[in-house]
Amino acid sequence: MEIEPATCLDVSSAQLLKMYVHKINEAARWRIGWDSGTEFANTDRASKGQQRRGAGVGARYVYGKEPTPPYAPNTNAEIELQVAELLVFCSQRCYIPESFWLNEAAKRAKESQKEENPKGKGKAKAPTDPDQYDIANEMDYRIIMLLRLVTAMYGTPYCSFVEPSEEDPRRNDTHYFPKNCGFLEIKRVTGIVAAAMITANLQTDLGMSNMAKGRHYLAVHKLMICDTLATDIAGLQMTPSSSSSAAPSAARPKLAVTPPGASRKSGEEEDYDRAV
Repeated sequence: MEIEPATCLDVSSAQLLKMYVHKINEAARWRIGWDSGTEFANTDRASKGQQRRGAGVGARYVYGKEPTPPYAPNTNAEIELQVAELLVFCSQRCYIPESFWLNEAAKRAKESQKEENPKGKGKAKAPTDPDQYDIANEMDYRIIMLLRLVTAMYGTPYCSFVEPSEEDPRRNDTHYFPKNCGFLEIKRVTGIVAAAMITANLQTDLGMSNMAKGRHYLAVHKLMICDTLATDIAGLQMTPSSSSSAAPSAARPKLAVTPPGASRKSGEEEDYDRAV
């Protein structure tokens, strides 16, 4: 049966989905690393509260002698549990291997490690730029698969990274990803993505560094996101140089993101409305 991919409703959806796919990649690497570890290494990790299901520290146990305790990481629990659930569904229900989610850089590093270290001694040289193999894959097959999994797992045709608010309440046909699930690795967050999240929900909190990136982007490009002044977004203060542009901006109509399914009136319909 063909499953239609869900539609992400957010501005900068491609970048947000790519950032979340990278998080899934990190979880897949954790699991693959656990499977390739020695019994001694896994016993030591279990004594520290780690387990194969995902990153983080939880209850300690004796590896191989005691049942693995329920996965309850002490940090970013909601995010880690959702990613773990997705990987389990993907492998057990869809028969897709966890290596499917690895970045090209991770795959190349894994291959080079086998070639350079056939006995597994030492470490292979990592790429100087971790994203050098991923630049052309912004809309890669993993993003499409993620959107299909949203439909299959949650039965919703839409998804969003923006938390519901009073202005934009929760929708029954939309799956909401865990808060800040794509913003854990600060160096991967760009100003425009952070700014898009801030403008979508003024109450959002992406963390100090990410919020600073978003506010800086809004201060520099304050007329380029929904054509709204900086003072209307995230409490930014206008600079003296920007005050002269306030009047022209106020006269221009504000842009709005049209919800799926909404329709615009044609020119003839608008002319008819004016005549009436």
